[in-house]
Formats: sequence, structure tokens, C-alpha cells
Amino acid sequence: MIKRLKEEVIEEKVVEEIVTCDICGKQTKHYIEALTGHRDWGNDSCESEERHQFCSWNCAMQFMRGWLDWKHYGGNNSNTAFIEFDQDYALTRSKGEQ
Repeated sequence: MIKRLKEEVIEEKVVEEIVTCDICGKQTKHYIEALTGHRDWGNDSCESEERHQFCSWNCAMQFMRGWLDWKHYGGNNSNTAFIEFDQDYALTRSKGEQ
């Protein structure tokens, strides 16, 4: 004999994603994402990672210039500080973006 239990399963999925640009405040569905942090030894390297979203490459480059100035002038004395743009993600999300 086979007993079958049936349950109703409700699946939740994201149907729309809107982000606010970290530079200009514009809300958009198409965005570029960057990850910043450092790779110094210790637990704080994980805690140093931050994600940033931008509506255009102009805003992303404005952020990067500011981040480099901050790092250069002593904001982060780490020799392992990094900024990474998720290129594949950014390119698929920003088609048609000027």
C-alpha cells in the first residue's frame, strides 16, 4: 500500500528588482554593481566588504574616483584594498544604458 501526502506549496520569487543609485539617487531596474573591501588577515576582512549599486557607468566611475582618493589619502591604510565590478552581471543588466 502506498500513502501519499499532498501539500500546497507557495513559491515566492522576485518579479521586479529596483535599486537606488548610490551616487545620484535615481531608481532603476538596470544597474551596475561593485564590491569593495580589503583582504587583510583577520575577521574584519569579511566585515569590510560592501556592495554598491549605480544607475550608469558615469556614476560608477564617479564613485571609483572618490573611493581611490579616499584610499590614497589615508581612509584605508590597507595594501589589499580592492574594488571589483561584476562585469558579466553589469553588462547583462545595463543593455541600452548610456
